[in-house]
Amino acid sequence: MPDEPLLPLSPRQAKELGAATGRAVAAYRPRSGSGRLPRVPEQVLVALVGLLREESAEDRAAARRAERPSHARARVGLRGALTGAFGAPGLIPTEVVGLVEQARAGVSATLDRFPERTDAQVASDLLVAWGLLEDGPQAEAIADGTHDGSLLDALVVRGGQVIRDAIPERWTPWTTLRLLFRLRQLPGLRERFSAKGLRSRGLRAIPVFGALPSAVGSWREMATFQKRLAAHHRTVRG
Repeated sequence: MPDEPLLPLSPRQAKELGAATGRAVAAYRPRSGSGRLPRVPEQVLVALVGLLREESAEDRAAARRAERPSHARARVGLRGALTGAFGAPGLIPTEVVGLVEQARAGVSATLDRFPERTDAQVASDLLVAWGLLEDGPQAEAIADGTHDGSLLDALVVRGGQVIRDAIPERWTPWTTLRLLFRLRQLPGLRERFSAKGLRSRGLRAIPVFGALPSAVGSWREMATFQKRLAAHHRTVRG
């Protein structure tokens, strides 16, 4: 959508993620009375992993050719954070930018350890590292579509109606990734599911020179994510 903030992705990546989102929405065929929720979030995440995997491979190839390591991922994130096209003037979208940067780091770390893991498996690693799911096999089954229910079906057991209320009216890459960010409030924090708790804190009026630290998320959040991912990797068989 033209009035949405830009993603911290290249134009080609954003276009491909938009197409993947459209396919996921088109594939959703709820059975009457089943109450099943759409699989859009996990399918969009798997598509994002695929794009970041290609990006990581390009980075590695460039690093082998160059005298110094490539910093393509950092450039993409910086370009996404500072383009000035994030909706209202002076507002920086910390939610989705931070989530994509964590995914970017997580994809790279996972491929360093387990290069043979599929996009769905890497996506499941992210779901566990974000604390959305705790069981690795369940996360893999949800990510690859073999589980009976969706990610939202699994989370609604803990979050109840508030999960259903948080589902966006229109699925786009932006609204889907923002939903994934907000759902991370779930583990052990049900009291935070309130109108205040779910209100977006991702658009902040801050000076542009202070934008980058907020855009990529706090170091503490990134460190926590990486620690959880490393702990999960110790349970993964290559």
